[in-house]
Amino acid sequence: MKKILVIEDEMQTLNIFMKCLEFEGFWAIDAKDGTTGIALAQTHLPDLIICDIMMPDMDGYAVLTALRQLRSTAPIPFIFLTAKVTMTDLRQGMTMGADDYLTKPCSIEQFLTAINTRLDRQAFLQECFSSSAIDSAKALTKDLASTIDTPVKELNITSNARQITSYSQITDNNLDNNLNNNLDNNLNNNLDSIPQNKEVSQKTPGKKVSIFPDCPRLAPVFNFIEAHYHQSISLSDIAKAVGYSPAYLTNLVQELTGHSVKQWVTERRMVQARQLLQNTDQNVRQIAETI
Repeated sequence: MKKILVIEDEMQTLNIFMKCLEFEGFWAIDAKDGTTGIALAQTHLPDLIICDIMMPDMDGYAVLTALRQLRSTAPIPFIFLTAKVTMTDLRQGMTMGADDYLTKPCSIEQFLTAINTRLDRQAFLQECFSSSAIDSAKALTKDLASTIDTPVKELNITSNARQITSYSQITDNNLDNNLNNNLDNNLNNNLDSIPQNKEVSQKTPGKKVSIFPDCPRLAPVFNFIEAHYHQSISLSDIAKAVGYSPAYLTNLVQELTGHSVKQWVTERRMVQARQLLQNTDQNVRQIAETI
């Protein structure tokens, strides 16, 4: 049974929504103010949240901001409910991470259509990030070591990348230094044992391989990483480019893919490093400095 949390201070409207949801077979949860809504969201972890914007104690924007900063509630789809809708309002809500708007008054049909559309979309996104997509990305990263017949095979690049990209270490500091240090440490530990001009055959000559899952929701994120992974980029740069806050983007990517934003950049750089080792005369240190 899908859980829907409705945060609405007008009792008549709230009661109508509750009865409608229960009749349609949803688990309906009601909150009369923003503070209560945030607490209930953390307790029940609903599948969808509908929240009024204009409320006395805490407006809908503040509620959305608070929920997007919590790892447990950040990925939950969020629909604003309001009688005040201008282009500025829409832009503000979408920039903060809202998924949709419902204008008051709205019909029961419009109300249910918005809910079902968003739930269907969420289910589709979850299918996009199946375990096979993540396994494929990990395999490509490990291939950086396995393609070279030297002690570099013993390096556990994926493990080290995971250690430096734990959620607690994700900050708005420059990603480039951390990623370059990680690549440099993993490869240069065995620099002396790696032939600088070793020839390595390509498994799929001329074929461009993408490590990123095919999903519309995160396509702008992955497109930005693909275009700028070789440059100095920060978490804020990526978040700004796709219209999300850094906290929301961090939580969304981690929740849906099992990887952090930093780890996706790391994995993309590792793939590029493997290609350079195979196809150029650059040594490991030169490659680490390049990407």
